[in-house]
Amino acid sequence: MRVHVVPVLSDNYAYLVEGEGGAALVVDPGEAGPVFSALDARGLRAAAVLVTHHHHDHAGGAAAVSSRYPGAPVIAKPGTWRIAGVMVEAAPTPGHTLDHVAYLVDGTDLFPGDLLFGLTIGNLFEGTPEVMWASLRWVAALPPSTRLWPGHEYTRMAIDEAL
Repeated sequence: MRVHVVPVLSDNYAYLVEGEGGAALVVDPGEAGPVFSALDARGLRAAAVLVTHHHHDHAGGAAAVSSRYPGAPVIAKPGTWRIAGVMVEAAPTPGHTLDHVAYLVDGTDLFPGDLLFGLTIGNLFEGTPEVMWASLRWVAALPPSTRLWPGHEYTRMAIDEAL
């Protein structure tokens, strides 16, 4: 499994997770154009679109990606699927929003959306501190080798501001 980072909007990341046979999972396509370019450049096609929560900067391009690749469902709920040879567990992680899910892919790579960033956690728009804490505890219980792929790049911005 290989993960490709796709910068979208001003500070978001979408991701392409390569599966079998040229298929890819598209995670949090905030806009479709850069995702289409990244898929085309790598000779990949979308097998599914995984959306962590309903905010436009994560879901804004989901319908367009799904439309361009017939049969690629938009998934935005808890559950477990095997798609393109990749095991996907969508765990409920409310706090930032009540419908928030994080995707654990092949047990090794976590796409936490706006639950977790490089230097902080997501804002509480719909949840409570207790609900967010429970979601963060779920992440903390994952193996230390789990790779995190946050939905925003604030680390570089924080470093630039500090300099």
